Amino acid sequence: MGGASNPALFFFLFLSLLTSLSSSSPPLLVTAWLAGMSSLSQPEGRDRIGLLTASETEYLTLEELVDINPTFTSGGREIELLTGSIGPFTRQLKLRVPLWAAQKLAHIGKCHIIPPDWMSVDALKDLLVQERERSNEFAELPKGFFEISRALLDLDEAGGIAEPGVVRHLLEDLEMLRKKKITDGLSMYEPGQLIVFNNVTQMELNTVRPFAINMMNRLKRMEAATIDNEEA
Repeated sequence: MGGASNPALFFFLFLSLLTSLSSSSPPLLVTAWLAGMSSLSQPEGRDRIGLLTASETEYLTLEELVDINPTFTSGGREIELLTGSIGPFTRQLKLRVPLWAAQKLAHIGKCHIIPPDWMSVDALKDLLVQERERSNEFAELPKGFFEISRALLDLDEAGGIAEPGVVRHLLEDLEMLRKKKITDGLSMYEPGQLIVFNNVTQMELNTVRPFAINMMNRLKRMEAATIDNEEA
């Protein structure tokens, strides 16, 4: 392919990145979670309050910035995209790019991804200890914690993660522990009570949403039946 500043190489990289951006992903949405899990009881289909689906949550995370070490040089040129520009790329000079760009470049061997510090084995062990010590609270997680972790693990060696097997196991332990806290909290719900979970990620709420909706609909039916019996 020639030198690092070869125009054909640059054009190929541009097309690869642009293809990733314009792939058939869910539309970018701007929504907000409402406080209180009781608000999750909604009809089937898209929730009226605009809760993101799991696919949309993953899509949004693709815009999170991660560090890479490029294996090529773009000759001082940037790649212009609809959402801005990335680059210029200089071989072995650390650069921050969106996650989707890092995935694409790593896939074609044009960069080495530098995982976030919180993805190290020691950092995850510390986080797991914190989570276990807070029986009624949730440890604060970095934005896109689970989505970024999974995306990098799915890249295998290109994800740059040391001890990926251990990291995957620690992430699973952390996810299960936090999920149990959520379901335990929901099981103590009483009609009319507002339940607020601080530091719970959007992905986690998506995971427990079906359970939450079914349980709260059941409680509402029980409450309605009790009122009917009292009025009879």
